[in-house]
Amino acid sequence: MKKLLIIVFISFISLFGFISLFNKEEISIYERRKLKAFPKIKDNNNFFDDLDKYLSDHFIFRQDFREVKGFVNYNLFNISINNNVTIKDDYLFELSEVNYKSLDNIVSKINDIVSKFNISDYDVLSIPLKNHYAGLDSTSDDINDYLSGKLDNYYSLKDVLSLSDYYRTDIHIKQECLSGVVSRILELCEIEEKDIDYVLNTYDRFYGSLYAKMAIKMEPDTLTYMTNDLLDGVKVESIEDKELLDVYNVGELESLDPYSIYLNGPKAYLKIVNENVKDRKLIIFRDSYTSSIAPLLVPYFSEIELIDLRYYSSDLLNIDGDAKVLFIYGSEVLNNSFSIK
Repeated sequence: MKKLLIIVFISFISLFGFISLFNKEEISIYERRKLKAFPKIKDNNNFFDDLDKYLSDHFIFRQDFREVKGFVNYNLFNISINNNVTIKDDYLFELSEVNYKSLDNIVSKINDIVSKFNISDYDVLSIPLKNHYAGLDSTSDDINDYLSGKLDNYYSLKDVLSLSDYYRTDIHIKQECLSGVVSRILELCEIEEKDIDYVLNTYDRFYGSLYAKMAIKMEPDTLTYMTNDLLDGVKVESIEDKELLDVYNVGELESLDPYSIYLNGPKAYLKIVNENVKDRKLIIFRDSYTSSIAPLLVPYFSEIELIDLRYYSSDLLNIDGDAKVLFIYGSEVLNNSFSIK
């Protein structure tokens, strides 16, 4: 009987391994990464190690096993933190502490740019961690207290947002919940807000970056992107692409990071031109949060330049010092600013 059970177990595992050989998926939308390709046999001294990694990645029901493990750790062993991510009220949060050296670095970077290009009209806006609204830590408050004493024209956007405005499985804010942010930006730019109609397009299988780290079973978020005739017609210039880009790249919804639908994901420098508006230019130094904000600002400006200094050196810039300039950063970048060039 014991030998029979061993044979059945080995057969069961072998069958799963054999079936896994025919799993042709190339990416995992849950783990947000590419899966290992089947290894080459010829001239490959590490074939069996590579095969083991391939079978592990393509093992049938892999995601189900990951979720079972997460459920057991969280509910039975009371392990509520995984990869520095925790869960509360069906929201995922990445825990953090204030990095004051990073804050000093971002202060220095902003002041250098303002001085170098003689920028007279600028504001600095910070987007809080969603942890702030769940009472998990004081990081965003500590960042605001510190930067408000170091930077002129510094504003936090915490009073125009709430926890429900954020994705449950990701760090970002839902585009359809950005009206308060847009209103604050227009107020700082001294522009009257208009009543603009949008079509709400949805994608209901969005698993964010925090979900990949926590590996606990949750329903996906719904990602919404807001379009109208203007945004459908506007094109985006990029120094990294020869051809003009669309404001929304719908093909990215099936990529490793569906959030990249907004302005085609991480880009060093973008320019959006709206010929319906005359002589009103905006320059934004930004991170990924602005990817979903910028499209909602297009109706108000003749030209919007978007600069991500994580990928583009400030030494290469040629800034119009008379233009309105915004520095818009999430607390994640403020608290880890050494990637800014």
